[in-house]
Amino acid sequence: MKYYAAIDTNVLVSAMLKHQSVPGNILDLAFEGPIIPVLNSAIENEYREVLLRPNFICQKIL
Repeated sequence: MKYYAAIDTNVLVSAMLKHQSVPGNILDLAFEGPIIPVLNSAIENEYREVLLRPNFICQKIL
C-alpha cells in the first residue's frame, strides 16, 4: 500500500540528527517507496530555509 504524506520540516531535521528514530524510519520508508512525499513550492522553500541555516551542514549540499 502507498501512502502520500507531506513530511514536516521538523521530521526531516530530526531524522537527519538521529537516524535511528521514528522520524528516521519515516524517511527510510519514503526512500523505500511505501511513503510518497508530497511537495509543493512552500514546503520546498521551508526545507531550503531551514537546512541552509548556519548550524546545519546541509548548506554545502543545497
